[in-house]
Amino acid sequence: MTEEDIGSRIIDDRSKLLKRMCHGKPERCLWIKGRPFPLCMRCMGFALTLIIGIILGPLALMIYIPPSRFVLILFLITLGPLTVDGWTQYLGWRRSNNTLRLITGLLAGLGAGYTFIYSIFWTYLRFVQ
Repeated sequence: MTEEDIGSRIIDDRSKLLKRMCHGKPERCLWIKGRPFPLCMRCMGFALTLIIGIILGPLALMIYIPPSRFVLILFLITLGPLTVDGWTQYLGWRRSNNTLRLITGLLAGLGAGYTFIYSIFWTYLRFVQ
């Protein structure tokens, strides 16, 4: 097996994993070097900012620990646009575009990442200490 074959196999394995997480319809994906990225724009935006939210969440909690109600409202506000965009598109009321999909994915990922970190922090404070 050549080095190029190994590289192609690794890329194919990653693509298979990503295809399990997302539909990856080519018209909804970012195209790189003539090939569609395995994640659609919404999932790609969600994944990117989920990681950012998880990284920046602890820093934000060092500055200010908001009440749980605030975090729930923040999560619903950041998830709301994704939900509305997805459902109105699914029901056939309108057609979405990749820019809107990316923006709604970015918002939802950031809110989900922060909420995840806050939940871990809250659980630690309530049950461990």
